[in-house]
Amino acid sequence: MIDGNDNKRGKRSITSSRINRNGLHSGQAAPIFCLPQLDGTLLSLEEYREQRVLLVFSDPNCGPCNQLAPRLEQLHRRTTDLQVLMISRGTVEANLAKATSHQLTFPIVLQEQWKISREYAIFATPAGYLIEQGIIAASVALGCDAILALVTGGEEFMMEQMQTRLEALRKELETGQVEIERVEQRRQYLNATLLRISGAAQVLEELLAEKSSFAQNGTGMAQKHLDSAQADQANAQFADQNRALARDILIG
Repeated sequence: MIDGNDNKRGKRSITSSRINRNGLHSGQAAPIFCLPQLDGTLLSLEEYREQRVLLVFSDPNCGPCNQLAPRLEQLHRRTTDLQVLMISRGTVEANLAKATSHQLTFPIVLQEQWKISREYAIFATPAGYLIEQGIIAASVALGCDAILALVTGGEEFMMEQMQTRLEALRKELETGQVEIERVEQRRQYLNATLLRISGAAQVLEELLAEKSSFAQNGTGMAQKHLDSAQADQANAQFADQNRALARDILIG
């Protein structure tokens, strides 16, 4: 890590300096700058006002900065809603060599000495800020892990939220499957019940038909017995009349 707080001139101690060296805080406006890129074209922070920006202060002679560079490139390539922007020091040649070595594709601009670092109140590298719509979204981060945590921390939170939602959906799915099984079991029970009721109704219909047929047959037999009895009575009366007639003839 390179620290620009070292007082090489020896004229005044850091503690007596009135320059803010503790970084900007969240909620403050991000200082605007317009600096040359490695190809000489100018780049302004204003161009990314509508985007989230990970602003990283670096130096080609800073070991931790060189360790951070490929990780920043990975972040730059996999995220679409975040712009990685590096402010570096040193010569164009040194920074080009670094960019080529790590195959860096995000913008790199060069500041004179610590000019922009002073506006952002930080004189060490690597250091980073997360900027959202021109506002500092989080206090300064120092070191590789702290800088990446400015954005990966949010990603981890989103991942946790997604994991929580996934678990909730899995529980809902399990509950739904249990409910489907319960409904299916109920449906099978109702089908079996309907089959039993249908069978019982068929048996009752057959019994009623049999009883009705028996009743009709029984009425016919009773009528036959009645007719036969009436015929026997008529025959008996006719015989009595014949016997009375014969007796009258014999007497007369």
